[in-house]
Amino acid sequence: MAVPALEIRRLTRAYRLGDAILAVLADVSFTAGIGESVAVVGPSGSGKSTLLGLIAGLDVPDHGQVLVEGRDLAAMPERDRAAWRNRRLGVLFQSYRLLPTLSARENIRLPLELSGIARHAADLRVDDLLARVGLTARADHLPAQLSGGEQQRVALARALANRPALVVADEPTGNLDSVNGAHVAELLFATVRDDRTTLVLVTHDAALAAQADRRINLRDGRVVASGA
Repeated sequence: MAVPALEIRRLTRAYRLGDAILAVLADVSFTAGIGESVAVVGPSGSGKSTLLGLIAGLDVPDHGQVLVEGRDLAAMPERDRAAWRNRRLGVLFQSYRLLPTLSARENIRLPLELSGIARHAADLRVDDLLARVGLTARADHLPAQLSGGEQQRVALARALANRPALVVADEPTGNLDSVNGAHVAELLFATVRDDRTTLVLVTHDAALAAQADRRINLRDGRVVASGA
C-alpha cells in the first residue's frame, strides 16, 4: 500500500489564554495523495490557519501526528524539520512576502541557493519558472515595481523552486481582484498538477475551493464535512 504524501492523524491543538484553555483543533484526520489538491474551508476561527501551520512544521500538535511521506514531523529534530521545509515544502502566503530589495528572479532563486543548488542549474530552473508564470520580461523588476498579481506569481514560482513534494497555500488569492485571482489560481493548480505536487490550501473563496480534488470543511476546530 502506497504511503500518502500527507496524513493527518487525530490532530489536536489548544492554547492557554490566561487561566483558560482555547481548543483550536480537535481530533482532525485526513489524508492527501501524491499530486492531490485539498481545500480547507470554514469560517474565521475554525482552525484553518493553525492546521496549516502544523502541516508546515511551524508548530507541533498537543496530540496526534502530521505525517509527510511517512515521517512524523513532530518527531524530527528541529534541524531536520527545517531542512525538510526548505527542500520538500513550498509555502504560498496571502501577502506575497517577497524580499523588497531582491528582483523577481532573485526572490525565486533564493530557496535554490539555500539548498546549495549549483548556480547554472538554479538559473535554468528560475528561467523555466519565470516562463511558466508569464514573467520573463519582468524578471529584473523589484516587487514594488510589480502589480499584486505579478507579485503573487513570483511568490508561486518561489514556492515551487525546489520541486517540493507538498505546497501549502494560505488564502493565495485573498489580496487579488477577481481577474488576477483567477489567473493565479489557474497557474497554481496547473503547476502542481503537472509536477504531481500535493497541495493543501486554505481559502474563503468557494470558486477556488471548488477547483481542488477534495474539500475539508472545518467548524470549531473539527472536520464537519469532507468530500469531492
